[in-house]
Amino acid sequence: MTILALPERIRRAEAKLPPDAAAFLDGITSYEDFRAQRVPQGLYEQRTPGAYMLRLRLPGGMLSLDQAAKLAVLTEVHGCQRLHLTTREAIQCHDLPLPAAVAIQQGLAAIGLSARGTGGNTVRNVTADHLSGVAQDEVFDVRPWNLATTQVLLEREDCDSLPRKFKVAFSGSPADRAGAGVADVGFIATMKDGAQGFQVFVGGGLGGKPVPALEIFPWVPVAEAPRITTAILSLFIAHGDKNNKAIARLRHVRHRLGNGPFLSLCREWIDRQAALPGLSPITAPGVNSAPGGSLPARLLGKSGLVAQRQMGRFAVRLAPPLGDLLPRDLAAIVRAARTRADGVLRVGLDQEIWLTGVAGDQVENLLADLDGLTLGQPGTAGVRIPACAGADTCKLGLLRSRPAALAISERLTAEGLDLKGIRISGCPNSCGRHLVGGIGLQGRAKKVRDRLMPCYDVMQNGHHGAESAIATRLGTVPARQITELMVAVARGGDLATEVARFEVLPQDIPEEWYHDWADEARFSLTGLGQGECAAG
Repeated sequence: MTILALPERIRRAEAKLPPDAAAFLDGITSYEDFRAQRVPQGLYEQRTPGAYMLRLRLPGGMLSLDQAAKLAVLTEVHGCQRLHLTTREAIQCHDLPLPAAVAIQQGLAAIGLSARGTGGNTVRNVTADHLSGVAQDEVFDVRPWNLATTQVLLEREDCDSLPRKFKVAFSGSPADRAGAGVADVGFIATMKDGAQGFQVFVGGGLGGKPVPALEIFPWVPVAEAPRITTAILSLFIAHGDKNNKAIARLRHVRHRLGNGPFLSLCREWIDRQAALPGLSPITAPGVNSAPGGSLPARLLGKSGLVAQRQMGRFAVRLAPPLGDLLPRDLAAIVRAARTRADGVLRVGLDQEIWLTGVAGDQVENLLADLDGLTLGQPGTAGVRIPACAGADTCKLGLLRSRPAALAISERLTAEGLDLKGIRISGCPNSCGRHLVGGIGLQGRAKKVRDRLMPCYDVMQNGHHGAESAIATRLGTVPARQITELMVAVARGGDLATEVARFEVLPQDIPEEWYHDWADEARFSLTGLGQGECAAG
């Protein structure tokens, strides 16, 4: 079973990658020309020359069990040793030589998947609430309109050559689990006089000059979502800055015009956009609505288990450390889910997989099926912190955010402490979504006594929703002190007060403070270059 049919234009475009790669390897095509060809195909070179990452598009964060099983085989056969769950509901294949990356990309079409539009100046993966169709707080299931909008966008030729990337999100409740409140175009389910509709937001975004999205309509009929999205996309194509990528996102059009004129321009383009002929919602994968059993007492209150609106059924979260898993781990998840869960895997914004439709009396058996694997099953000890790729693999990464996340988690766990809401990005681009974290850490290089020191800007109180907020910066702390800061806060310290304390540097700075986490070499910006891997 596939989630969404791939348009023929996508198949034609992806067929060009093998000859393009061959021409590059043969020295016929320059590095710059090949980069322009491969990045819109979701193929990025990592920080290590010759190592590549391929990002897959998952409509609404979903892939069927059949697709997941075949993906596990495809990636295993071609030597992939790390699958990574992203902060935008996608899956990445890391550390690949170019021929292997091309072979995996070419194998995706046969299983109804694609990497097209997961990089470069394209419409990125359209996210959806990972609990759509099962959440107790949802207004209605948004997936049919998420899929319909995705289909319309994938069929547009101009989606592959935008001024910059363009992100769309659908959330089923004010909890906004898909990030609609900080998207270029965001939809949150709402009702009016018994009719389903969307509260619509435009012009939001994280990274440089971050802003929450603006409400443009408090309610529109659900069928308007694709038309509104295509209208705003057309506006972006016409008014986005095509010369300066640093100010090319839709929110920069808003910054140039001001909020009022920007909203007026959006309404003008929406009014101009004709209705899309013959458009209807696309049926989403079904959920098991039969009553399930009771959850065992020992599992009550465990994080990662969410009671669904279907009586006696639960959504089960698998949250592997740093969002990493092996192809054989994915295969094991599929085997466990075959008889105990709905027929689809869902990837959430926090680098996690959700299995839905699990009967309460089968949850324990499901977890037993996965025993021995490091997948962050419910009840697993430890503090889990979403983090971007960072300087380990990303050319834009300033700091090694992944080792920092592990260091914080291990220290808090060793101390028997818990601290929720931490999110880390290795640079200002916010691929770790730190700007909407309760505690956000943003990597920066700071000159301290004539030497570069890895540091983190510490932020607080970010969130997304109908009333989103960008986290407020409190101060800057050396990277190697960030664990001590988090321990102090977990023990009850006020974050702002503790940041002010840790900002004060000692007279004799320890040498290790000039080293990033898990790095024996003195901190430098070696390897920093033109970015390719901003989250999709």
